[in-house]
Amino acid sequence: MIKPTPFQPFRPDQLSGQACKEAVYRANVANLEGHIEGERALTQRSGDGLQPNSESLLLTQPGPDAKGTVVMYHGYTAGPWQYKEMARQYFDAGYNVTFH
Repeated sequence: MIKPTPFQPFRPDQLSGQACKEAVYRANVANLEGHIEGERALTQRSGDGLQPNSESLLLTQPGPDAKGTVVMYHGYTAGPWQYKEMARQYFDAGYNVTFH
């Protein structure tokens, strides 16, 4: 079973320095990467998991100073492949992007 992987909550006072911001950012990115890796492993083990080209995707800026994060979800009969170009455009504009 794949567990939800929310971003780690934090208070503004916990982000008093750039090093702290970067540590929280890296932890959250690692959390999402772990979720996506778990999804891939489940598909490989079961053999009947995700359709080709329907894996989740995470595009992250190199540091915590992205403009924001865009989270995209597709409908039941759609797939992430429909949004790859749009995801790339948001990423190129300075946003982190994840879609499922």
